[in-house]
Amino acid sequence: MAVRTSSLALGISAATIATQTLYTVPSGARAIVKSIRLTNNGAVPHPIGMRVLRGATTVAVWDVTIPAASGVYLEQLFVVLDAGDALRIQRTVAAAVQYVISGTQLALA
Repeated sequence: MAVRTSSLALGISAATIATQTLYTVPSGARAIVKSIRLTNNGAVPHPIGMRVLRGATTVAVWDVTIPAASGVYLEQLFVVLDAGDALRIQRTVAAAVQYVISGTQLALA
């Protein structure tokens, strides 16, 4: 079984008021999310919601407000995701958010 411990996903979300998928577990794999870092480079606070989707069902939710020109760190997580599960961000302010999702991805045999 191959194990990869690193950033599962990183980037900048689209600057829209919408829900966007940040990471989807690939086919034949399982992932464990350990932490999520979100950064707001804008001049106003951004309320956001992080969602874990298993198919069409939301199975976990974190609602946080990222202060202006600052960030938040969701740590000490242990969220097990199966193939096809997705981590999504939901925003109410049309602004980009930088993100780093850290954890372990396991290739299932």
